Amino acid sequence: MKKLLIIIILALSACDDGDVMETINVESSGRTVKIAASVSGIENWPSGYNVVVAGFGDSKYADISKNIFTATADTLVLNGIGNDVKTIEICAINRLRERIATFYENDISNNNEAEIILDASAVQADMFSGIQKTLFNPTCAACHGGGKSAAAGLYLTEGKSYDALVNVASSKATDGSVRVVPGNAANSFLYKVVTGTDGVLSFDHSNMITEEKYVKLIENWITKGIE
Repeated sequence: MKKLLIIIILALSACDDGDVMETINVESSGRTVKIAASVSGIENWPSGYNVVVAGFGDSKYADISKNIFTATADTLVLNGIGNDVKTIEICAINRLRERIATFYENDISNNNEAEIILDASAVQADMFSGIQKTLFNPTCAACHGGGKSAAAGLYLTEGKSYDALVNVASSKATDGSVRVVPGNAANSFLYKVVTGTDGVLSFDHSNMITEEKYVKLIENWITKGIE
């Protein structure tokens, strides 16, 4: 963030022209954001991901980020935030600092204060919450419980999805597959459906979750992230 430093130099010229004002641009260290937050559930994220407080501009990659290493009920501080940063998030990113899942977001694009105070309250940042917010809510819940019924009897809405998936036999699997087998993505019907590897064309949902990072997120949750 650049601040304009005005230096007034008083000088008496031979012609008595009066005061001389000189303007100098000085680069400062940027804005600071302080977020009151109680963050929980970060322990089950496997290697390759970090839960962070981060600043984003127009890109899906964080301009600036700071790791949250343990669950905390404290004030998160992020310094050195530049003018290009438009949103502050508590989120999960990968090794490329690419946004994977957002748990809290605040638009600061019109806030030019040097110190910005935010209140995120309680933030649940576990891996399954990331899947729920990023994939199930916007992509799957409309058919699976968002209306009057749930396709295949599978509810993927908030508060119901976990119990409907983990260690539950699929009503549509011809081989008796379980929807999610903890530790075993290859034999989980959910993973087969989103990757199109079940072999039954009518259950191929690979065209619904197309980004590899999200397919990988589901795989990693099944194999490493289920508590």
